[in-house]
Amino acid sequence: MIEKKYAVILLNYNTAEDAVIAASSIVNNAISDDYLICFIDGCSTKPNQTDIFKAANIHNTVVLELNENIGYARGNNAGIKYLLEKYNVFHFVIMNPDVEIKTKGLIDNLIDCLSELDTSYCGIQPLVWTPSICNDSRKQTCIRKVYSYFDCIMDSFFPIRKLFIKKYHKIIYYKERPYKQLIDFEVPSGCFFIIKADVFYRVGLFDERTFLFAEEIILGYKLKQKGYKFILNPKYEVIHEGGKSTGSHEIISRFVAKEEIKSLEMYLRYYLNCGVFKRKFVKALFMLNYFCKKCVCLDRLQIKSIINYNRKINTK
Repeated sequence: MIEKKYAVILLNYNTAEDAVIAASSIVNNAISDDYLICFIDGCSTKPNQTDIFKAANIHNTVVLELNENIGYARGNNAGIKYLLEKYNVFHFVIMNPDVEIKTKGLIDNLIDCLSELDTSYCGIQPLVWTPSICNDSRKQTCIRKVYSYFDCIMDSFFPIRKLFIKKYHKIIYYKERPYKQLIDFEVPSGCFFIIKADVFYRVGLFDERTFLFAEEIILGYKLKQKGYKFILNPKYEVIHEGGKSTGSHEIISRFVAKEEIKSLEMYLRYYLNCGVFKRKFVKALFMLNYFCKKCVCLDRLQIKSIINYNRKINTK
């Protein structure tokens, strides 16, 4: 069986053009040929997604077409299992198609950094920077602790989060910002992280009962139970555009909210062993928070449209 230092999993849903840019950034910044890129199409509704990717003729790539949209967890797992049937992969890089690498040797250097640490470290991550959210990559939150029940309450309802802001800051390593040194953490960013293949497989990969969201929290929980942890290396960063396949970069959609609460409920039930009342309480807070955010977004869109309309009138 052919050995590979790492394999990058690119799960696509209607973002093939972005996946081409992402894959090209991997190839252009690799310092060895000891890798694979696996492009997985999750039954996109846009036509010719795999054709677009194949036409780019990117080095060291394999393509896997799924016959249905099975979500983030099952889609990534499908690519991992597909590769493990054919290759002996030592590390997996989970990377969203809307992420781009700008630094030469980023993946290789991060893996080398991980290999120098003791075996309790199962993975590593650079800064994951979404410029539309924060103008300073070292101050943007991209790592977390595993959530307790109360943490889920804080994350679901903004007023409670503000009320217990110091406690919430501990979850997201707020005081460690701006990130300047290696930091141990528990929950990686789902859009880009590196993990040892044997450890990942040993804990069952991503939980396939989720469709979208909470996969990283569940993975962090399972790894923590086994005594593993991640490390952040802020010397490196990747750029993340964010929300391309779900549309959540434009407005908070009902679909996104529905899937987020379903995954959170699953985490509460099967990992934190919460009863029906506790789960319904978090869901109620989440939905209240969602409708409040929705109203704010709609107000902002209305204000923006009025401003644009007035600008058009004034230029005539």
